[in-house]
Amino acid sequence: MRISPLHIAIAFFAIAAAVFVAIVTHKSKPAAVTMERSVIVEEERFAQYLDEAEKQTALERDQREEAEKLAKLAKSRKESVQCQFWKQQKQDKRTQEKIAQFCELPPTENATSSAAELQSNVK
Repeated sequence: MRISPLHIAIAFFAIAAAVFVAIVTHKSKPAAVTMERSVIVEEERFAQYLDEAEKQTALERDQREEAEKLAKLAKSRKESVQCQFWKQQKQDKRTQEKIAQFCELPPTENATSSAAELQSNVK
């Protein structure tokens, strides 16, 4: 008993058709949707991280610029003619007040505490 090639071809066609129908009608989990959602969540997290990093970098740059500005101002006040004049005078209470006035930065211009407050508010 020999099986004809026609019967073999019909059997293969029937098996292929059955597999095709099974694949098409099979209900699978929406893996693509969950992958897309996780990718979107990761992109949002990354965007938040970049925003926070940029804000932190800008804050640090601003603080550094403010510190440089204050250092330059302090240096220019100490090297000023008025400061040098009052340092050469006889040391008494009035002279000390003038030295503080012309050689030192006023406490309102001291931004180190306000910069620290800004940094703590950002975090």
